[in-house]
Amino acid sequence: MSEENQVKVEEATGQEDIVAEHVTIGAGGAQHVQAKTVHVEQGGVAYAEAETIQIDQGGVALAKGKSITVNEGGAGVVIAEQAEINEGFVMLAAAQEISGEAKVLVDVRGALLIGAVMGIVAGLVKALVGRRRR
Repeated sequence: MSEENQVKVEEATGQEDIVAEHVTIGAGGAQHVQAKTVHVEQGGVAYAEAETIQIDQGGVALAKGKSITVNEGGAGVVIAEQAEINEGFVMLAAAQEISGEAKVLVDVRGALLIGAVMGIVAGLVKALVGRRRR
């Protein structure tokens, strides 16, 4: 793990782990980034953890922070106090506040509802199959 005050990753370098105060990923990538601020522009990160994360035309598989902004990019899972999605896409958002032109596939309430429905369906199927075997 490299630890510096400010790290810039340009072009596809494939950094594994980056720990710094400020990290900028531009047209490059990293597996794990831990910082105070992370800016991903036309790059990608598997897991980013920071107070502030900004994604511009890039992607992050898992983003965890206080404030996360997605502009024309995407994220698989966003865990934040505040998330703003502008012309971007998030598969699962667990945030106290979601704003912007949010395209969120599943939020926390949706995930709980899906889980409850799947549990009920599984219970009913098990009960029906159990009756037929008797």
